Amino acid sequence: MHHVIALEQYFGMSHLAMFWRLVSEGYLSSDKLEDYSHGVISAARNLGYNDKLYKQTPTELQKKTYGHYLTQVEELRQKDLVSSGKIDELLLDAFRDDIAFGLDEDEQGGETID
Repeated sequence: MHHVIALEQYFGMSHLAMFWRLVSEGYLSSDKLEDYSHGVISAARNLGYNDKLYKQTPTELQKKTYGHYLTQVEELRQKDLVSSGKIDELLLDAFRDDIAFGLDEDEQGGETID
């Protein structure tokens, strides 16, 4: 169990997703699901890991895009390759209304993560 939890933490994957990945790669048998389903959060804590990976993401952060996509949109904006309306559309498609509409943290009701 501690090896599975270490892999989950390293790759930022849910416990169930990691379990099935290890099954599909032949490292675990699917009949071990019951053995690997109980006490995951307490086991992670006992191993010194933060338990936030095992808790539901706050609603305001559930649908947001980060990283490379935003970098590409910003590059399009800087090079003036598409209209500002298209930039807003791309940002809204990425669930980033905070950027498209210039909302700050107080208007969103939460912390902005960049």
